[in-house]
Amino acid sequence: MVVFIYTRLEMKKIRFTSVLILGALFGAQAQVGIGTNSPTATLDVNGTVRITNLPITKTDAIILTGHNSSSGVLNRTKLGANLIIKDNSIETAPVSGTIGSLNLGAHPNSAGLILDLNLEIDPGSSNSLATFIRLHTYTARTIAGIKNGVHGRHITLFCSETANISFSENDLSAQPQNRVLTAATSGIATSSVGFFQLVYDANGGSDNLGRWVIIKFRP
Repeated sequence: MVVFIYTRLEMKKIRFTSVLILGALFGAQAQVGIGTNSPTATLDVNGTVRITNLPITKTDAIILTGHNSSSGVLNRTKLGANLIIKDNSIETAPVSGTIGSLNLGAHPNSAGLILDLNLEIDPGSSNSLATFIRLHTYTARTIAGIKNGVHGRHITLFCSETANISFSENDLSAQPQNRVLTAATSGIATSSVGFFQLVYDANGGSDNLGRWVIIKFRP
């Protein structure tokens, strides 16, 4: 199996350059070989591919293209946020026991309802490595959804104020992929200081669009 890694910008350059270079080559012959004198396809590469520098840090700009030798089909796969580029290698994004924090009172809400809460857990944000996030400086709030869920992402939200925090069950006012499953009819809430433990299921929900699932809480 041969795997090619491109950034979107590089792909645009490759397409344009290929038209100029390969267009001229193909004008003279129908098949071009690299590492072979007997090409069996329009472009036949016999050998490995090496990239000496991949000057990007966000995997959402990368597309993997792999050749499946059994079917001869090129498959394109976008990388998710749980992968990072480090020293030109693809690695699983680290998650540590870092204690994060979030000023919940500063987040937009309507009558105490927060539709799609940004916990700042996306790559590069302040809580991206945190598994424990302290919520502070808020009055009573109901959370309908949480942004930037990645399959298997586990977080514990510690509610440090005495004001109640609640999660509404699969709230239709939030984006489907941000909604929360509480295993309750309408939702669950803390009565004072407490915590919620959640994990993200990328296939959760009846629509399979993904859901946060509360696996434990202390009211």
